[in-house]
Amino acid sequence: MIKKTIVALDQMSKDEINNLMPTLKPFEIFKLGLEVFNAYGKDLVHDFSTQYQKKIFLDLKLHDIPKTVERAIASLHGLDIQYLTIHLSGGENMIQSAMNARDRFLPSTKILGVSYLTSLGKNDFKEIYNLEAEQIEEQFFRIFRLAAKCQLDGLISSAHEISIIKKVESLTNHQFLKVTPAIRMPGFSQMHDQQRVMTPRDAFSQGSDLIVMGRSITQSKDIGSVIDYLSKNIS
Repeated sequence: MIKKTIVALDQMSKDEINNLMPTLKPFEIFKLGLEVFNAYGKDLVHDFSTQYQKKIFLDLKLHDIPKTVERAIASLHGLDIQYLTIHLSGGENMIQSAMNARDRFLPSTKILGVSYLTSLGKNDFKEIYNLEAEQIEEQFFRIFRLAAKCQLDGLISSAHEISIIKKVESLTNHQFLKVTPAIRMPGFSQMHDQQRVMTPRDAFSQGSDLIVMGRSITQSKDIGSVIDYLSKNIS
């Protein structure tokens, strides 16, 4: 069983997911994102969990006023979700509301905080936040420190920021589950909409606990070889 790689089932229909799942049987954790959730709703999450008996990473990236995030999490009550994402940029009150709602309605779920989307590059940080390249690391440090203050379960960030997370962990004595998207197989040259990318082996060498892979697996012409690579190297 491949336990450290989360397969992202994004940009897919329900039929495409069902057709692909027999091939993906060795994987333990699957990401259901905003697109499929908006298309099929809570029924897809329930049916997926019941049919395949796999762990679910529900990637909704909740980001709104605290009460709305609280109610959004409450609406998921009864679903078997192992991981749920929120945006850290929602601020301390929103994060605390999410954690409180989790305790009440999804007690077995880990809340993971998204720092900054891996589609953002240096130009985006300048345009959106007026940050120069040398200021970006400090911004990550500040938002990770906020997550530690709120005792968040884990963080979603590219492997390039793992060293900053470790620094915050050492200063706050709070350990995060470190989940890394923007992972590409060696030789997979297509960037798509990701900027801060890394290979699976390199991500784990940096200190990732779990990696998220989508098209490198689901659009591979030889999924079996990808499974073989992950099983032998970093399962």
